[in-house]
Amino acid sequence: MARDKEKRTCGQRLAEWRAFVWDPRSRQFLGRTGTSWGLILLFYLVFYGFLAGLFALTMWVLLQSVDPHVPKYQDRLATPGMMIRPRAEGLDVTFNVTQSQTWRHYVRALHQFLEPYNDSVQAARNAACVAAAIQLGGGTPSPYSGSA
Repeated sequence: MARDKEKRTCGQRLAEWRAFVWDPRSRQFLGRTGTSWGLILLFYLVFYGFLAGLFALTMWVLLQSVDPHVPKYQDRLATPGMMIRPRAEGLDVTFNVTQSQTWRHYVRALHQFLEPYNDSVQAARNAACVAAAIQLGGGTPSPYSGSA
């Protein structure tokens, strides 16, 4: 048979709650002594310190394997024989060095492509600049003194 619990007043419940939070007779906080809380705190400090050290070691090992002089992302695969884009036979350039008619149109196309970058064409297109004048915000050129 189950015993009926006797009804407690609000003041009794509050007194029990206060005794649970801090019991001055046994000097317990939330049901544990200071030594017990200290051991729990020590355990979690060591545990999370170990986890942080393991994470730092893992990151250090990972960063040792990354070469800072090689780009992280590349458009070509490192595995030989694999390509990202399909191979088109029409893009192959074939010619015979001894027969000029096989390579003359490639040379002509290359010269035509590089013509705008010719130094004489660039010099003709450039506007004349005064060598020792800098345009400052006001719109009038001022002479450059050479010292900062």
